[in-house]
Amino acid sequence: MDRGAFISGIYLTTSVTQPDSIQYPDGTGERYTRDVLGRVTQTRNHLGQVKWTKYDVLGRDTVSCGYDSVCVRKTYSGPDLVQLEEGLKATATGGYATALRINKYDVDDYGRRVKEWLK
Repeated sequence: MDRGAFISGIYLTTSVTQPDSIQYPDGTGERYTRDVLGRVTQTRNHLGQVKWTKYDVLGRDTVSCGYDSVCVRKTYSGPDLVQLEEGLKATATGGYATALRINKYDVDDYGRRVKEWLK
């Protein structure tokens, strides 16, 4: 699979150019890591903090962890989001160090959320 090319800090995928990094006037910047499809999987900010995202085969974000160490895991059933979990920084086993909240969703035949509840 063609991963594109890095040319002067620009990642080329198909006909769209996407920056590999951004430099701010004060000399700091952000760096981006991308998967083979050009989606941002990791961002490192000017303070060295990292946030990351994982995607499923349909391109939907399934797990993301922000700079604040709060992670969000999404579970889908077909096209519908049926569960959203929040916790503090994922552990090596894929769980959370501290679970914060789990939202579950019931959806109707059209994929609309008809009920939301906390677990």
